[in-house]
Amino acid sequence: MYDYLNHINLQLEQRCIEPKLQQFRYLSLEPGLTRYEMKAYNEILFLIKPSQLPVGTVIVSECRSRVIPTDVAEVQGIEDFSGLVVIQLPGVPAKKKTIEFVQITL
Repeated sequence: MYDYLNHINLQLEQRCIEPKLQQFRYLSLEPGLTRYEMKAYNEILFLIKPSQLPVGTVIVSECRSRVIPTDVAEVQGIEDFSGLVVIQLPGVPAKKKTIEFVQITL
């Protein structure tokens, strides 16, 4: 099992970032919608459990872009996003899902 919080703390330490607040942030994927926008200015969103997203999902932010691969179960590590975060699903979801981020406020 991957230790997400340990990875996040190491990343913040390496970047010399002292967080003001650390909490979970959730995004509900609603049936019928394929595009979502999240504002993450003055914060960093670490995507945890990318397997919650459908294969082919594209996540683009002002610092990084990511496509969820077919072998998402093998992904080690987590990625961070900041600024305007746009999530584009490859198709219309049939049921509601929730994806998790760890939100670091700077």
